[in-house]
Amino acid sequence: MDYEQEWPVYEEPAAQEEPAEAVTPTASAMYELAERYKALRDEKKKAEEYLKEVTADKDQAERQLFDLMIQTETENFTRKGTRFSVSIKTRASAKGGCKEELFAALRAHGYGDLVVETVNANSLTSLVKELKEANDQEVPGWIADVVNLYDQSNVSVTKSTRKS
Repeated sequence: MDYEQEWPVYEEPAAQEEPAEAVTPTASAMYELAERYKALRDEKKKAEEYLKEVTADKDQAERQLFDLMIQTETENFTRKGTRFSVSIKTRASAKGGCKEELFAALRAHGYGDLVVETVNANSLTSLVKELKEANDQEVPGWIADVVNLYDQSNVSVTKSTRKS
């Protein structure tokens, strides 16, 4: 993969034929913005795919360099003003299915302050939606004072079977 190439610059889409019916200035602006928005979404998707490829290539090169440095017993070296060093860090995580046991062990040995309870944001949103539906679109008082509610606005883009 050639990483030295410049990333393509966004270009406005070519003008398409206007529909047979008259288009108001507002509708025209909306169509132009919709086309620009869709083109930028497509460009973002391409950029994300490119980033995945670059990341995979970088990770592979790092593994190969690490292995070679270990084989040659090279702790570090400098090349063209950049220092490369072998680094080994021990990481820890809960074993599968043992999270509650880990939390209990940490608490029992005086490390309970490491245990942090969390609530998944999507699960909380679903719960509040269900509670509203069951309560005439009102959030029950027992939870209303302890959650922040906000509306997230966006434009949904889907493929249409209708030609325009």
